[in-house]
Amino acid sequence: EAAEQLAEATAAAERLGFETSRLEAERLEAQQRVDVALAKLHESDATLAAAVRAVDGLAMGFVVVSALMATWLTWLGVRIWTGARFPPEGMPVVRDTRVRRGAAARRLAVAAFVLAAALLLAGAAQLVLVRRLLSALS
Repeated sequence: EAAEQLAEATAAAERLGFETSRLEAERLEAQQRVDVALAKLHESDATLAAAVRAVDGLAMGFVVVSALMATWLTWLGVRIWTGARFPPEGMPVVRDTRVRRGAAARRLAVAAFVLAAALLLAGAAQLVLVRRLLSALS
């Protein structure tokens, strides 16, 4: 009877040994899949971070261009307002342009000021919106 129990215990131990080996192989295979998935995740995170930096750079570029255009429009508006003439004295024109004087010229100066302010506001709003969007993605 003891020999029979020993044989059963030995067979059970062998089965458990084989089962342990099989489970260890499955665990190693699962760990490899996890490692591959993590590597892909880190790669996609790096790609997303690069895209975020690129979009942020474009947004800043738009702000700079808007600010430069607003500066030029303000400068033009000041020249028109102080000279009460459009085009301002000495300003090159592409084709013959009717000269506007007095109130008509000052209305154009105001239009230049309003457009400059709109460009500044649009640039600032666009930067805020893009930054909020990018922070939501990150």
